[in-house]
Order: sequence, then C-alpha cells, then structure tokens
Amino acid sequence: MQRCVKTYEQATGTKVVAPKNVKPGADGKRTEIWASIEDACGDILFFKTIAEKAGKTLNNTTWTKAVNTMGPIDNTLVLGKWASLHTGKYDANDTFGLVAFDSSAGTTGDWKALTPVADVAAS
Repeated sequence: MQRCVKTYEQATGTKVVAPKNVKPGADGKRTEIWASIEDACGDILFFKTIAEKAGKTLNNTTWTKAVNTMGPIDNTLVLGKWASLHTGKYDANDTFGLVAFDSSAGTTGDWKALTPVADVAAS
C-alpha cells in the first residue's frame, strides 16, 4: 500500500495526508485524497494478488483458474483482515460488522463500529 501511495505522490506532486491529520482548507472543507488513493491502491493490490496466482501467462483461463482456486487471502487486501475467493465466490471480503453513523466523530462525522468485525466465511 505504501509503495502505491508513494507512486501516486511522486506522479502527482500531491501529498496523501492520513485521515487523522486532514485539516479543513480555507473553504472549511476537508480534501480527503487518502480515501480515493486507498480504494485505487487496494484495487491494484487485489489485481496483483490474483495475477501472481495466475502465473507468468496472464489470460482469461489462468485468471479464472487463479480466482477459482485462490482460497483464503487473509491479511493480504486492504478491505479487511479476512478475505477469500473460490469458485462461486467472487467478492473477496469475508468481514461483517454492524456500524452506525456518528455525527460527532471528527469534523463531519464517521462510521462507528457497533459490533466487532467478524469472519463470516468461517461461520
């Protein structure tokens, strides 16, 4: 993730500020580049994880085989601690937890966990 963030910063000349350090600009709004970069870098990491499993020749056949036989990829992706892919399961996220919007968090509010995040694939 950090390698991806550094690549973005070098290419754009824009510093990615961590969520806890984002301050409102002159207009009073917060520019939260980190959220977009986390999504984009997470997608790249996801692609890289599958491509490495697919092997040297990357095509539809090797990609499909890699996804269908991936299995657990815990602590590999940005999306959460638990993740997996296999035949018939093409959303890697295996986590679940209840949240509620807390308008008092930060300057504009944020989601707050109501339950611990759980591995639903293991249930």
